[in-house]
Amino acid sequence: MNKGFISVADLAKSLSLSRITIFKKIKGGDITAYKVGRSFIIPTDKLPMKLRVRGEAGFKTLILPKL
Repeated sequence: MNKGFISVADLAKSLSLSRITIFKKIKGGDITAYKVGRSFIIPTDKLPMKLRVRGEAGFKTLILPKL
């Protein structure tokens, strides 16, 4: 089990999503994150296997890769 962490910017880049979308998922409880100072870090072992996001053509489900 990986005990690493990833930043919001790095997760957004790896999923081709905006940072705003990641922050909304954190606020909504879909992604677990910890606030450190003014930044958030996301434990990679707590990432969901699937993430539902809303795009221009409606909702889509992303299958998250192992990070």
